[in-house]
Amino acid sequence: MPNQHKPCPPEAELKPAIERFYRLGLNDGEIAAKAIQYFDTEEYGLSARSVKRFRTKWGFLSTRQQRHTLDTVTPFIEVIKRRYPQRGADAITKALRMEYNIRAPRYLVLDYLRKTEPEAVKARRYRRFIRRRFWATGLNDVWAIDQHDKWQRFGLFLHACVDPYHGYIHWVKIWWTNKNPRLIASFYLEAARREGGIPLVTQSDPGSENFGVANAQTYIRHRLDASLSDTLQHRWMRKHQNIKPEAHWSVMRRDFSPGFENLLDQGIQNGWYNPNDAMDSYLFRWLGIPWLQRELDEWVYLHNHTIRRANKHKMTPHGIPELIRENPADYQSIDVKVLVPGELFDEAEQLWAPPGHPVFELVPQGFAQYAQVCYEAIQEPVVTSDSFWDVYLALRDVLTEHAGDAPLQQAFLETPQENRLMDELLPIPEGLKELGPIEAGNMAAAANAREPSAVPQQEALCAEFSDMDDDEFEDDDIL
Repeated sequence: MPNQHKPCPPEAELKPAIERFYRLGLNDGEIAAKAIQYFDTEEYGLSARSVKRFRTKWGFLSTRQQRHTLDTVTPFIEVIKRRYPQRGADAITKALRMEYNIRAPRYLVLDYLRKTEPEAVKARRYRRFIRRRFWATGLNDVWAIDQHDKWQRFGLFLHACVDPYHGYIHWVKIWWTNKNPRLIASFYLEAARREGGIPLVTQSDPGSENFGVANAQTYIRHRLDASLSDTLQHRWMRKHQNIKPEAHWSVMRRDFSPGFENLLDQGIQNGWYNPNDAMDSYLFRWLGIPWLQRELDEWVYLHNHTIRRANKHKMTPHGIPELIRENPADYQSIDVKVLVPGELFDEAEQLWAPPGHPVFELVPQGFAQYAQVCYEAIQEPVVTSDSFWDVYLALRDVLTEHAGDAPLQQAFLETPQENRLMDELLPIPEGLKELGPIEAGNMAAAANAREPSAVPQQEALCAEFSDMDDDEFEDDDIL
């Protein structure tokens, strides 16, 4: 009798798919359902039992099979805690899996934390949040952007964009300013190119640094749909109404920021770094911003590829943000992204974020050339949390020997020009109607005003919380 089951896909092609979903923490049944989507289901099939067999064969062991103990995971937890000293059990468990391929039970990590920092565990356990409501049609209905100035004392500024519907972070950027609208517009256009389109609406607080995004979003929407030509396609959120990115900053302040703030403060406290000194400032930026951006990219990647804890008060889809983004239909969701041709992105970029603009220079070119030569002279050491200040001090010693050279002196004279860049304005076209706030009663009308073709409406209750009484509630569950 012939085999009534379809054959599995070729192992060479199947292995990358299974490995990917295994690393994301999916169980065998979920892996089978996701991995088979890469293949012709008329020809191939894949069951949970087959996934388990392949996993074992390829060494993708389950939590039970890895058999970790407190002794085996402790060194890895200590490394994570040095970078993120306030991180809790749930986030550490996810980081162990994503960064080290260690599948340790959460109770094991919690046991370590209860032994090493019992008061911190207790403080994380009980938190009270204010409920907020947010309505969204689906993915790419709204991109919410916001700036963050808490690192101003280091001469560093941050900016972020979140899709509130599924909590996907489009970017977290760090630079020497977040006040220039062309810079912020470049973040938006970079993310939009990566997505192949734009949201129905962008939103932010009314700060002038967001005028570039408002202009670019409105320009593209008007070019693609003339019926929207009398409406600004950006919503201004006043009086702390821009909820989702504010929740994002709250998470970041508790998880990412403490360890790096402590590290950066060492430079100021020890007199190694003076933000008001041109040499120190340029060197700190040249060395520190690329390193910190890599750290932020890793943090964003972990967030986008790990699941938030289920919350009965939220009607948004529950799952890994990246997987929801890839296949919204699997989560009973729709993607209302507006597809944009590359040529239109090019036009918007030339108008609102021209690549040659000086705000995109990390440091003046003259200083960058000297810094690179000096960096090569000290054998280009890798910059990490452990090595940053050592590398910085070694570079500063070499640069100090050339402080009187004309190109460096000229670079130091460019500081006033940078101050002017922070005050650059991109006015909003006059006569455009502003979008009002989205509320339950006018949601459908507002959505149709943004997009002529009717789309299904779904209420999304984002960032809503009641008192949590489980063994440990963590801030990363907000997003």
